[in-house]
Amino acid sequence: MPERNPRRSDRPAGDTGVTLIEMLVVMAITTGLMTIVFGVLIGVQKQTRDNLGRVDQLQQARLGLAQIDRQVRSGNVVVDPDQPGELPRSLRVFTQTDGVRKCVQWQVHQSTLRFRSWDVGIGGAVEPWRVVARNVRSDAPAKNFEKVTDNGGSQAQSVLIRLWLKAEEANGKPVEVTTVLSGRNTVYGYPADVCSPVPPA
Repeated sequence: MPERNPRRSDRPAGDTGVTLIEMLVVMAITTGLMTIVFGVLIGVQKQTRDNLGRVDQLQQARLGLAQIDRQVRSGNVVVDPDQPGELPRSLRVFTQTDGVRKCVQWQVHQSTLRFRSWDVGIGGAVEPWRVVARNVRSDAPAKNFEKVTDNGGSQAQSVLIRLWLKAEEANGKPVEVTTVLSGRNTVYGYPADVCSPVPPA
């Protein structure tokens, strides 16, 4: 009986396994592919979160602007935001929304859009500030509220409103929302000091 060769392999031809170098190459390629895939997934996740944040900011700003729109359009007096004594980045309106005469003040303050109202006349009840939108830039490059002349030649008092929205963690430039609103009742010549004096902030 022939002596068995201890070096002889009983494995079929071609079934020789892999070398250490081949295994390391496969592991390196797999690691590289996984790194690329995870990088793409993280980037997509960040972009999605950023987009959702922008949509939420715009929705808040639109809700706030819709409320300002109702108050200005039903307004009797739109006070010039640039006159002395006005709060910075604020707008004051004497309005009769839903038939109720009120003085309303809007302000961009500490990255929020907020408002308060008070009854006409001395001693009227003053409601506290209420926030309607967040992530509104308080350091915007231009005025948030500015009285303008109606291009159509109307005598109605109009106001230009500009809001810049950007969360601190968001990428890219702030989103700008701009609109011009006119008070339809401001042509009747209501006294400009009807909402004076202004309650303390």
